[in-house]
Amino acid sequence: MIITLLSCDFWSVKNVTGRLLVGLRWWNQIDEDGRSLWVFEDSKTSPQAGGTEVESRIFWSGLIICPLIWTCFFFTTLFCLNTDWLNNTFHCTYLAL
Repeated sequence: MIITLLSCDFWSVKNVTGRLLVGLRWWNQIDEDGRSLWVFEDSKTSPQAGGTEVESRIFWSGLIICPLIWTCFFFTTLFCLNTDWLNNTFHCTYLAL
């Protein structure tokens, strides 16, 4: 379920919202030597981007800020790890023996 939802999020952000707001587009080409080459376009190289400057800033700041927030959550949880349950488990196990 989580992988499906993450895939839907990736597809909607990269393919729908990215294309409409900032003109993101990429595809894969195989050159004459058989090597895979990824071609990337953004609004600077693609004039058909439909979004405004404000929408572009919202899109890019959302892509940058959300991972930063999750990183802060991770480190907050890591450094505020509550080990009281571990102490209780040890004492109950010790007393049971």
